[in-house]
Amino acid sequence: MTEGSAGLPVEVSERNPQVIEVTAQTTSHDVSWYLELEWSSGTRKGTLTVGPGGGAPFRTSAVKGRPLYSYPVGGKAWGPSPFQR
Repeated sequence: MTEGSAGLPVEVSERNPQVIEVTAQTTSHDVSWYLELEWSSGTRKGTLTVGPGGGAPFRTSAVKGRPLYSYPVGGKAWGPSPFQR
């Protein structure tokens, strides 16, 4: 967790939504992955699988010697990353 971020677990509601930003990187592999979010509400509980859409996984590739791109929260397209090396 970074300074100023909420500790986990977090409580959310319509009046108290939370945004969790995930940054993934690898130095030498091409990785496909999903994010699984476990939730509960009263006696109900479940797991929500999060991906970029259409059932496809996220994909993270090594960037050594390559340009770095990111898809910002709320963005509409990939663009040069602010974390260029």
